[in-house]
Amino acid sequence: GDMIYTAVSDNGKGIPKDEQELVWEVNYSKAEEDGYHRGLGLAIVRSILEQHHAQFGVESESGRGCTFYFRFPEDAR
Repeated sequence: GDMIYTAVSDNGKGIPKDEQELVWEVNYSKAEEDGYHRGLGLAIVRSILEQHHAQFGVESESGRGCTFYFRFPEDAR
C-alpha cells in the first residue's frame, strides 16, 4: 500500500557507522567537546514509531551530517 515518508537532514558532524544503531537506545551518549551528552529523545521517537509499525533509521557519515527517516503505512494515521 501507500507509504508516508519523512526525513530530516543536517550538515553536522555525522554519526560513526558503529554508533548508528545505538542512537535509538536510552543509554546512548555522544561525545562532545565539553564532555558526553545523554538524551532520551530518539529512544522516545523509536517507541512511538514502533507503536505505529513504522520503518525508520539513520543514514550518516562522520563529518558529513546525517539523515533520520521514517516511513509508515498511510492507513496508520
